[in-house]
Amino acid sequence: MRYFTLKGLTKGDKLNSNIPKIRVRFAPSPTGIMHLGNVRAALLNFLFARQKVGTFILRIEDTDFQRNLDSAVEQIEKDLSWLNLKYDEGPYFQSKNFSSYQESLEYLIEKKLVYKCFCTPEILARKKEKQVALKQAPRYDKTCLKLDEKTILEKVSQKIPFIWRFEVPEGTLEFRDMAKGSMSFNLANFSDFAITRSDSSFTFIFANCVDDIKMKMSHVFRGEDHLSNTVMQVLIYKAFSAQIPVFWHLPIICNLEGSKLSKRDFGFSLNDLKKAGFLHQAITNYLALIGNSFKEEIMDLESIVKNYDFQNVQSASTVKYDEQKLRWVNQQWIQKLPIEELAKEIKPFIIEKYPQSLDFDASWFINIAELVRTDIFTLKEVPELIDFIFKEPEINKEISESEIIFTAIDKLNIPKLEFEKIANFLENKKLEDILTQEIVDINKKYLYQLIRLLVTGKIRGPQIPLLAKIVPHKEFNYLLK
Repeated sequence: MRYFTLKGLTKGDKLNSNIPKIRVRFAPSPTGIMHLGNVRAALLNFLFARQKVGTFILRIEDTDFQRNLDSAVEQIEKDLSWLNLKYDEGPYFQSKNFSSYQESLEYLIEKKLVYKCFCTPEILARKKEKQVALKQAPRYDKTCLKLDEKTILEKVSQKIPFIWRFEVPEGTLEFRDMAKGSMSFNLANFSDFAITRSDSSFTFIFANCVDDIKMKMSHVFRGEDHLSNTVMQVLIYKAFSAQIPVFWHLPIICNLEGSKLSKRDFGFSLNDLKKAGFLHQAITNYLALIGNSFKEEIMDLESIVKNYDFQNVQSASTVKYDEQKLRWVNQQWIQKLPIEELAKEIKPFIIEKYPQSLDFDASWFINIAELVRTDIFTLKEVPELIDFIFKEPEINKEISESEIIFTAIDKLNIPKLEFEKIANFLENKKLEDILTQEIVDINKKYLYQLIRLLVTGKIRGPQIPLLAKIVPHKEFNYLLK
């Protein structure tokens, strides 16, 4: 049996000269939605490449033909573009690299590092059930490794399907992780693993590793859940006498209860967050904050590239996703954006709810942005805040009888709920006129509280001067009916 111990690069070690520069990749499978774990992996690879003046590559791992979605690749590219995570090379497709994988397989066959396995999924399932019943760790028992050449030839001649398995040697395997440092694994805990499927396609473990070797990846950043894959892939690197990249196994993003973030959790998918009105700047900003600390928390991509500390990355296995912190970061970015840019961001949300606004000019949306920016956490909140523009507000009994309204009426020396007493002042006047006209014997503060109620149907809300920009055409005798 083969035996070896591999010692990888330590933190701060220089790369081998045969890998001339920093090269990292984001390698999603086109099998579903872009979730926060994907986005974070793409972000950190992008940040590292930019900070180290390296190359950021997009590679589509589409060897699992049964699960691939035709629209997924286009959506991945759109999502990266929306996030401003611009890649330097790609997209490359694994499905185009079959000949490279086949050539690499033939090399392993020649070196006798792999063997044919004829065990069907049903046989493997029964073996696993038996091992579990005996309280043994479920792993492949090397049945087909023990087959003689004659038996193998007979099975092949009978066209019995088979896969190729990589023979895991005895001994220990050591490599270093950017966050965890030196990691040691007893290879007795690992099964001989498949590098092909029964349809002759190649597994993720093999194709991913061959691509990283061929494309001279200097660093591989991916989720903690890939750690066992890394052990197997380092064996493949060793088999090809290839340079081992620097690994970083990113902490898994969990909800506040500590469970891995899933489709049941709001914000699991990037699409959820886009539809809820989160800005791309806020999403990348928030994900950069997880597992790192910064003097200033609200940063654009350029600042994050400059300030991200890759020398002291978090070694925890999980990090918590906090929706409230994300909302706060989003609110900060809403305040930070130039008003013209914010207006463009809120426009689709308004048009979706009120199609008649499609023909409104850019200045109208800028006025809306000024009106709401201090009151919202997400862009999706905007249409509800401005519903009074498109329909007559309803003032319910709870609002009309609230202490604030009673106080305003009392201060104006108007009997409770008798709004008609101020109608003589408001009648046929536009809001903009009221703001510039001298008001005799009336306290503007309390008058404005009533005006806000009459215009919006809400006690609290936008400042009256901002309202005047939006609804100068509204006449108050109509509102007071």
